[in-house]
Amino acid sequence: MDPKLLFCLPQGDALFNPLNTMFIQMACILVFSQLFFLLLKPCGQAGPVAQILAGIVLSPALLSRIPKVKEFFLQKDAADYYSFFSFALRTSFMFLIGLEFDLHFMRRNFKKVTVITISSMVSCGLLSLAFFYLLKPLLHIKEDYFTFFLVLFITLSNTASPVVLRSIADWKLDTSEIGRLTISCALLNELTNVVVYTIIIAVVSGGSLIGDFFLFIFMTGALILLNRFLASWLPKRNPKEKYLSKAETLVFFIFLLIIGITIESYDVNSSVSVFIIGINFPRQGKTHRTLINRLSYPIHEFVLPVYFGYIGFRFSIIALTRRYYICLVIILILTLVGKFIGVISACMYLKIPKKYWLFLPTILSVKGHVGLLLLDANYDQKYT
Repeated sequence: MDPKLLFCLPQGDALFNPLNTMFIQMACILVFSQLFFLLLKPCGQAGPVAQILAGIVLSPALLSRIPKVKEFFLQKDAADYYSFFSFALRTSFMFLIGLEFDLHFMRRNFKKVTVITISSMVSCGLLSLAFFYLLKPLLHIKEDYFTFFLVLFITLSNTASPVVLRSIADWKLDTSEIGRLTISCALLNELTNVVVYTIIIAVVSGGSLIGDFFLFIFMTGALILLNRFLASWLPKRNPKEKYLSKAETLVFFIFLLIIGITIESYDVNSSVSVFIIGINFPRQGKTHRTLINRLSYPIHEFVLPVYFGYIGFRFSIIALTRRYYICLVIILILTLVGKFIGVISACMYLKIPKKYWLFLPTILSVKGHVGLLLLDANYDQKYT
């Protein structure tokens, strides 16, 4: 990327640099999301709904239709900044999700989580296969049918785990049995879909899949071991301090970004590796306490709202034709039907109380995260 852009120097006739406009956009998202949250909170709506609506307000569907606003927010070089910043936000919150994930609950309820996840994915897969031949002519798909089927399957079966996690927390269900079960199912579902997505990208880009996977596994394992060493060594440098210094905390995040950027440079999504690094981080002691303390507030109050707003900002309904509206309605119906059939079947098998039969499939039907990953797929340009 041009160094002038990195230093926020406008080029040519550009009045503003895309990096500057991106931060202004973030501020607008935070302001609008707070307003929507105040309006929707009495209705029982969670924070992500307000934040996604804030992004939609700023998107080309509404305010960005105004020529001056569109020229300001949608500059020619803005896509690179938005894509990279989206990656940085995603890396930070996936690491925190791994740090906060309840491993003991997952071990105790592994059967429930896997049965619900597999059942919902199987039902969505069968629906994808059944309606594949209907959607193929509507979308004018004339080649690469296998990839289209996999994308359709991911679209129907995926769950946006960050949205689920934040919603469960806003509803004060994160310490309840059903809340933790929902979060675990959402994470397992999304990570499975990301793996499938990674395979799609590897096949489409024609890369060396097996060799790259071994490299990523090695890098992830090496950073896990390095984190274990640093987590025990750094607290000994200042044993009287309750927390690590900010510089010491930054070391962990720098290594994490290096791993993430390296993996993404192969056109492979790094979310799974980042989550695994977080979940394998030592859970006891000063280092874990420091990371939770330093990351929780900024990620929950700034990073996730901006990321959810970014989901809404990518929503461009004015670009859809009548044919795509029909496909959108069909896919929404198939998603709900697939989730309800799969999750309720699993609930019947696992003897989960009937009062949760409506809640579980509904909350596991939320979308947005994996969709952004598919939109950000770029085979020609790298992050590095």
